[in-house]
Amino acid sequence: MSFKDNLKEKLTPKNTEEIKTGLFIQERNKDEYRMINPIVWNGKYRLRKQFRWRNLFMIIVIIFIVWSYSTEVKWCRDFQAGPCEILSNLTTYCYQKQTAELENGRGDTFNIQNNP
Repeated sequence: MSFKDNLKEKLTPKNTEEIKTGLFIQERNKDEYRMINPIVWNGKYRLRKQFRWRNLFMIIVIIFIVWSYSTEVKWCRDFQAGPCEILSNLTTYCYQKQTAELENGRGDTFNIQNNP
């Protein structure tokens, strides 16, 4: 058996009957049935009625979350590399750090609590 045939066999639902064209029911328990839309029936793929607007909406939301996370991570990495370059006019921390670098000639050991 090839991979495609094995996949079709696995995707074909068990205990299922086709009542009329396009209407399938699956037996859950004795005297208990539910309507289904199988992906594979009689060895043919049936992709119609498999995707709904809710599924498409969820895929779009997941893509947006992944995109926003990657953008946020890039911004945080840029900010950690040089916060004073990004927010030079907005924070007093950057002003104090820049003046201390000019006075001391070294910016690596600067600590705000040590300098008044």
